[in-house]
Amino acid sequence: MKKTTIALILISVVCVSLMIRVQFAKSSPKTIFVPDDYRTIHEAIGNATAGDTVFVKKGTYQEQTLEINKPLTLLGEDVNETTINFNPPLVNVTFPNQTIMVHSTAISIRASTVRLSSFTINLPDDNYACIDGLSAIGDRIDIIGNILGRGCNLNLNGTLLSVAENSMRSGLQVYGYNQTIARNLIHGLISQGTCNRIVENIVNGSFSLRGYFNLVVGNSFSTMYLEDSDSNFISNNTFRCLWIGINRLGCSYNTICKNRVTGPDNWGILMGTGSYNIFHDNLISNYTGGYGIAVGGNNLVAEHNVFYRNILMNNGWHVSANWEILGPGNYWDNGKEGNYWDDYTGIDSNNDGMGDAPYVVEGCKWDDAAGGIVGFVFGHDDYPLMSPFDIDSVSIELPEWASALLNLSIEPQAPEPFPITRVVAIPASVVALSVGLIVYFKKRKR
Repeated sequence: MKKTTIALILISVVCVSLMIRVQFAKSSPKTIFVPDDYRTIHEAIGNATAGDTVFVKKGTYQEQTLEINKPLTLLGEDVNETTINFNPPLVNVTFPNQTIMVHSTAISIRASTVRLSSFTINLPDDNYACIDGLSAIGDRIDIIGNILGRGCNLNLNGTLLSVAENSMRSGLQVYGYNQTIARNLIHGLISQGTCNRIVENIVNGSFSLRGYFNLVVGNSFSTMYLEDSDSNFISNNTFRCLWIGINRLGCSYNTICKNRVTGPDNWGILMGTGSYNIFHDNLISNYTGGYGIAVGGNNLVAEHNVFYRNILMNNGWHVSANWEILGPGNYWDNGKEGNYWDDYTGIDSNNDGMGDAPYVVEGCKWDDAAGGIVGFVFGHDDYPLMSPFDIDSVSIELPEWASALLNLSIEPQAPEPFPITRVVAIPASVVALSVGLIVYFKKRKR
């Protein structure tokens, strides 16, 4: 009896083991080839299962729209020779005063763990706009190494998103947490979220940032708007103008350092509204018809901000404003070092690299009583630097949270395939083996 029981248990174990092996064999991801397996990309996506790869060979493909609603990798053979021409249907979009016709979204992603890579993507070359070239909502979405044509703007929302190595003739909007935006050519960027890394992008237009603990390093853009943003680290960028705390959306505890801020423009840095921001080791130059640094704004308060080790050269006014100044003021040194002002005329008798006399930070402001612009003293730099320096040689100490973000690999990783649970039939051979063993042991028992 015991031997029979043990044998039946062993039979059950063998059957379950074989079922599990069959299960994983059945659920392993596969690669679908276009046009070999399916003539169109749309058909291939529709017949793919979660975790599959749709590999599109070189060629030009005509598609109306693509919808991805499952974990999937959509991979082109060669970005320069794998082209998708979209022709999305026209839809009505109603505004308060009018209704217009536009193209619907070309690529819609409504899933997590999706990768789109190595395609040239074009929208219709007509007079109609497009709602979105690509719209994605989900987590762990990678948009890597694509060429996106005119009007093909990207609108992404989720966590752990990666947008890297793309060339885009339109804009990029990203919303969410823990995202990587790296080494793209973009025409306009909007980022709203927390713990995002925005690294080494060329933005041919404006860059709007809203959020907390974001790392912005090594980018080039014309104008940056920082709104409702605290504790961001903005370093080693090249730009013409930085607006901080506009539209009454204050910004505090941000670090802006080692940036090249170069005119011409009305001003290089507008510290509009906010407090306890730190500006150091920036080169602010060539605002000959304007201000290197502008402070405040109409009914805006900028206070307790610290400026030190900045180089201010060839500006009409190094610091100034066009409005009434509110708040107790800001600091023009950190208690040990000040800034380099190219119009400072003091001497350094002890050769410590700092002037013996303070530099008076003087500019102009609006005065209601005078009914116009008047001269104004913004404060004093008690440790003015005697000579400029090369900001590229400066070593910057990152805050702990920024170091953790920077140490992550900015190379996005391909999505990990995962097992898919399916109901599978037990193979007939397994059933026959089980029945045979049971019959055998029953005969032995007799």
